[in-house]
Amino acid sequence: MQCARIQPPTGPCGGSAGRTAAQAARVLRGRDGGGRRPRSRHPASERAGGRLLGCDRDAAAVEAAGRRLAEYAGRFELRQANFADLTVWVEPGSCDGALLDLGVSSPQLDWPERGFSFQQDGPLDMRMDVRQPLTAADLVNHASVAELIRLFRELGEEPEAARLARAIDEARRSVRIESTGQLAALVERAKPRRGRRRHPATRVFQALRMAVNDELGSLRRGLVAALAVLKPGGRLAVITFHSVEDRVVKAFGNELARDYVTSGAVDVPELRQPADPRVRWVCRKAIRPVPEEVAANPRARSAQLRCWRSADMARNRRTQSAEVRFGPALKALLICLFIGGPPWVTCARRISSTSSDARKRSGRCNWRSCASGMPNAQSNWLSWSRRSPRTPCP
Repeated sequence: MQCARIQPPTGPCGGSAGRTAAQAARVLRGRDGGGRRPRSRHPASERAGGRLLGCDRDAAAVEAAGRRLAEYAGRFELRQANFADLTVWVEPGSCDGALLDLGVSSPQLDWPERGFSFQQDGPLDMRMDVRQPLTAADLVNHASVAELIRLFRELGEEPEAARLARAIDEARRSVRIESTGQLAALVERAKPRRGRRRHPATRVFQALRMAVNDELGSLRRGLVAALAVLKPGGRLAVITFHSVEDRVVKAFGNELARDYVTSGAVDVPELRQPADPRVRWVCRKAIRPVPEEVAANPRARSAQLRCWRSADMARNRRTQSAEVRFGPALKALLICLFIGGPPWVTCARRISSTSSDARKRSGRCNWRSCASGMPNAQSNWLSWSRRSPRTPCP
């Protein structure tokens, strides 16, 4: 578990993606498992009255964090819990900032008995919360070949998933696979390294760890829960370490940052309905560690920080009201400018005069009276541009 203020980024985004953690009175910190960077600063120390709420699935990490934060007694609360369950013990709308730090931690990789790494031989465990019954050994020895192929492809992005799954199935028929060294050697025999720096078992271990701990499921629920406990204007930051989880995080932000909703599974622009965005991006591009950070901690080389600000719904409603009032006239003006010709003024006036009841009439205009035969104002204007010859509106 890390208890730290988010450092302000430098680069094209400008500003401070983590200013909230330094100024906020109540900050939430969630970890998948294990702790990182033991000398990190407690955000409560940045401002009088600040309070930190932290959770981790790993009991050892919670205990270590409690010892590290002893000097701030009374200003923090730590629990052994999954951040997917934040709303169970954190009051909705009560936090100024939230930080989710995903993936496995350095202590977990360094302890062979936890079974997360193939660098040292240990039991094939991989549980972040040792109270759960399912282990990686159970999954490797009992999952079907089809299930192993799916896990390796979806969670590990392993291109040779089928070959490795069949090799594991053949090996487990004669002897049970119980250790990390045993599995790593088996994968390396089925997929020789041939001069590559990355160990062939890297993606397999990643997929098994994510499956054992249901990391993607916890992430999806945790993002929703973290947003629910934020105040309006509060910031949500997420640190990812590989592309599988980063795609989930980015898709979550893009969906909630939209100012419209769709009625079906396919996003058809003509069927979009205006809606209030729930979040706004603090920085569109992911923030990556600078070379000095990578030199100090090589395991941080793949880290990516993404940050959003919870939207103020009252402000969104005021903005949308202005868009409803002036939007149809602006749309008609732009369309007529694109079409060209002196009569665009008449067309703009026709739509502007009906802007007060634009929502009722859905922006309809008697475009069919045009000799060019253009459809109503909600149709695809790109198709209009290809129509010729064009004649002015009456």
